[in-house]
Amino acid sequence: MSDNVGSLPGINVVVKGTNIGTQTNFDGEFSFPTPLKKGDVLIVSFIGYITKEVIVSEEPLTITLIEKDIVLMGDVAVAKAYYSKPSF
Repeated sequence: MSDNVGSLPGINVVVKGTNIGTQTNFDGEFSFPTPLKKGDVLIVSFIGYITKEVIVSEEPLTITLIEKDIVLMGDVAVAKAYYSKPSF
């Protein structure tokens, strides 16, 4: 699995409706201890990315994840400015 930059290690992959799951390796590849069947639905999730449901077909799966748009909102109160002194 990958995003628009490259392979993503550590992505969670779970068969929908079960507790059977795994994670991708350093190259973005994964395997299950039991073979997947055509029509199984995989739930693919990773922090900061949109969760996807992928239906297993007979062809090799190529899954690309899309990053979530994160918007941080809030106020920041600062009592005074802080300046660091250079250490020589």
